[in-house]
Amino acid sequence: MNQRMIRHLINGVIFTAVYYFVGRDVGLEQAAVFGVLYFVISMFIERLMTNRQAKRVQNAQRNLGSLDEVTEALVNAVGGKENIESVSSDVSRLKITLADVEQADQEALKTIATNGAYLSGNQLQIPLAVDAEQVASEIQGMINS
Repeated sequence: MNQRMIRHLINGVIFTAVYYFVGRDVGLEQAAVFGVLYFVISMFIERLMTNRQAKRVQNAQRNLGSLDEVTEALVNAVGGKENIESVSSDVSRLKITLADVEQADQEALKTIATNGAYLSGNQLQIPLAVDAEQVASEIQGMINS
C-alpha cells in the first residue's frame, strides 16, 4: 500500500466514524458502507487526475524532444539570452527574470510549458515537463558564455 492509499483509507475510517456517531438512526453497517464508498470514490478520482497529469506531461515531453531543444526553445521564446537577467528553478518550475517583458513570445511559451507561463512583474514562471533545474543550469551556461 502506498501513502495515498493509506491516507484515503484513514479518511474513509474517519468518515465512517463521524457518520456513525453524528448521524441519527444510522447503523454501523450503513456507516461502514458509506466509508467504503468514500474510499473507493476518492481513490478513483485521485487516480483519474493523476493519469490526466501524467498524460499531459508525456505529451509535452514528446512534443518538445531533448533537453537541449527545450532550452533553446525557451531562450528563443523569451527574446534571446540578452533578454534574460537571471534564471532559477523550483522543482518543476523555471523562473526567469526578463529585461524586457514585451520581447517574450507568450504563444511560444504556451507550447513549451505544461500549464502555461505566468508573468509576475518582470519574472516569468514556467512549469515544465522536463527537469527545471537542468534547464536552468543550461540557460545559465548560455548566458555566461
